[in-house]
Amino acid sequence: MITHIALYQLKDKSSLSKIKAHLEALRQCPLIKENQVKVSCLADLPENTPVLFADIVHIARFATALDAAAYPRSAAHMRLMRETDADIQQVMTMDFVDEIPVLIYNQR
Repeated sequence: MITHIALYQLKDKSSLSKIKAHLEALRQCPLIKENQVKVSCLADLPENTPVLFADIVHIARFATALDAAAYPRSAAHMRLMRETDADIQQVMTMDFVDEIPVLIYNQR
């Protein structure tokens, strides 16, 4: 299983609900096996510091590396970018092989 994490820093916090809705809609993407969206619990995140603080995180899990590799060019991801890019200050992403969900699923 491949886990993709994207941390978003927004230009304006007033767009948070819009971004959250778009990220939650990714559960409809056939490439994504699991989809989670979490909003920071901190109300006033520091700005212009050496440490970057994210406003919202998207965690997507893919069954295979091929699905993960296909995601950036998928219609769902392209729509997300088109609809949200104007509201995003920065995004940091990371993909990694995650063996823990496989172990959990195999124990059921």
